[in-house]
Amino acid sequence: MAHLPANELANRRLEAFQDILDEWHTVQGNEWYAIQCPCRPDCGHMPPHEIPRLILSSCLYVGELDYFFVEQPFLDLYGFRVRWHCDECQAEMACGFPF
Repeated sequence: MAHLPANELANRRLEAFQDILDEWHTVQGNEWYAIQCPCRPDCGHMPPHEIPRLILSSCLYVGELDYFFVEQPFLDLYGFRVRWHCDECQAEMACGFPF
């Protein structure tokens, strides 16, 4: 991601933020949600009925997804948390390769 200008990273983060909120509005009610890229990789350890999926409109770099897990920007305003990896096997729920 170091090769992307700061303004592009900010725009990509804002787009992902909106994707997450749009998806969350359809499945509200849980504390945790899994962010997935449109490729939908899934290890199968976290059933979607237990950890609902929020599907992004495009794939992001792993470092971009780290922001959402580390900062948890939805917790204070909306009361939910997001993750993009499995608790059990640590498999990623995103490919990490945009475009």
